[in-house]
Amino acid sequence: MKTLFTCLLLLALTGHAARAADPTVVHAPVTTALRGVPVKIAATVETAPGATVTSAVVLVRLSDAGTPIRTPLTGSGDGAYSAVLPVSMFRSVSVFWYALDLRDDQGGSAGTPWLRVVIADPIEQGG
Repeated sequence: MKTLFTCLLLLALTGHAARAADPTVVHAPVTTALRGVPVKIAATVETAPGATVTSAVVLVRLSDAGTPIRTPLTGSGDGAYSAVLPVSMFRSVSVFWYALDLRDDQGGSAGTPWLRVVIADPIEQGG
């Protein structure tokens, strides 16, 4: 049942059906970030038996149709991957978009659609 749900979720997100060998990605989207604070992107990846992730990146666009900036996701074991987007990356914008892109050594691929993140300015407390 879990595999069927994952395949249907991938079909809905990517517009194509996952092959049996495609990795699966579980990711809670980041929708807001606080200006001046780095943004952590995390995902869990499950590959087919015997497959190894060969590429895991966060693609970041600073405009709706901009050229993506590639930031590597680092694996920390048990399929956990993460990246920290530095403050300098989105200092001059109020919104950015990101997508995850993962590939394995058996030709499988997975990812997310482009996700929008709004940058909120911190609230100054009066004294």
